[in-house]
Amino acid sequence: MMYGMYGNGWFAVAFGVLGLQTLFLGGVAAAALLVALRQQVGRPAAGHTPWRADAQAILNERFAEGEIDEAEFTSRRAVLSGRD
Repeated sequence: MMYGMYGNGWFAVAFGVLGLQTLFLGGVAAAALLVALRQQVGRPAAGHTPWRADAQAILNERFAEGEIDEAEFTSRRAVLSGRD
């Protein structure tokens, strides 16, 4: 007895259902991955400070933390303000 147009019967139906399940679960996994990636976008990596465009703020911070001395701070501040 032939089932279906090409005579595949239960074999074709079983693989059709498995294929649809695979596509569905793959879509769910892809959606979960996209959600997880979107939550990570924009967060700084552990141990890294976020990027800042203000050079004067960075200079002030380095001076406050003692990374540079007063002479270097004054020199770099003059360069930033255009007073060579």
